[in-house]
Amino acid sequence: MGYSMTAKAGNALRTLFAENPYSNLWEKEGTKFFYEIGQEHADGRMTGSIYKINPVNGTASRVGSFHIRADGHIQSWPHANAAMRNVITNENKVVELFNSGAMFVEVQ
Repeated sequence: MGYSMTAKAGNALRTLFAENPYSNLWEKEGTKFFYEIGQEHADGRMTGSIYKINPVNGTASRVGSFHIRADGHIQSWPHANAAMRNVITNENKVVELFNSGAMFVEVQ
């Protein structure tokens, strides 16, 4: 059984973790975080929870939630590190250009 989402939402998530595509972990200022995908949504958007790992005992505490719209726009991703924020900004610019009709692909 898998998780259903639009291709654009899935691509946004894969782009966010392109450097380590087999992991849901990242680090920000020495603190480790991970995400878990939540329930499926009929419109294809992705939502889930973000957890912080306690370095002393290895337990995790929920510290927020993320939301990637069906069109691939990363609506929210709390505790993103600098590299992730850069990817989010760039991904959202591409989505906005595409949605505005200013971006197109020429097929030959």
